[in-house]
Amino acid sequence: EHDNLHYLRGITSTRYYEYGIDFTFVVSMLSLHKNMKANPGIEYKIKNAAISESKLEMIVSEKHIKDAGKFGYVSTAVKITTNDLGTGSLNFVNVINVMQKDSTGFYLIPKKDSIVENSSLVINHNTKPENVFTALKDLDGILNTTDSFIEELNAVKTIKTPDELRVKILAKIQSPRSSFKSIKKLSDIFGRKIDNEVSNFKKLLEMCNKAEELNIEYDLKDKLRYIISDIILYGKHRDS
Repeated sequence: EHDNLHYLRGITSTRYYEYGIDFTFVVSMLSLHKNMKANPGIEYKIKNAAISESKLEMIVSEKHIKDAGKFGYVSTAVKITTNDLGTGSLNFVNVINVMQKDSTGFYLIPKKDSIVENSSLVINHNTKPENVFTALKDLDGILNTTDSFIEELNAVKTIKTPDELRVKILAKIQSPRSSFKSIKKLSDIFGRKIDNEVSNFKKLLEMCNKAEELNIEYDLKDKLRYIISDIILYGKHRDS
């Protein structure tokens, strides 16, 4: 209500259950706390967060990192989202936090049914409240996956030509219909040629880290994460 006018935000049915921002934050923190209690030594840190009246998105990463060889250092992370207006009310997606020793890192989001496979848990708006906490028990399968990620990352073959991957990322962000074409700082990062050798894959990772550090709108940054993930892990951008 504003100035005696009433505004309608949405129409739902009796089969619609809104697991909103407050619910999502509380159950996420409780689930992570439960996982820490069951796995002594595991600690988590909220690395990224964005919030609006209808949406919450967080990336929570394990604090302790492990050596992943050519990928630098990695740790398990989980991307937690809720969107009152979307098809999935609660979403938990397993992602990889990749970093150099002194960096904040960036995130690789694997596809399903691929060499590097992620896990996810989706609780839809039509999930009854009594079934939500039963479903959340499956969250344990998304956490503490660093060792399996390292094994799968070592099987990635696309890094033979890191400069070709850089060029592909640059082409995606500079394409005529790209949402990123006006962000000069982003183009500048990937516009610097690197030697086309496996030994210089580290330079490509440093570029990705600089891109993650840019202060750009959150949905755009998430879209960029998918582009970088698909090109580094699979050599191309996913169609969907």
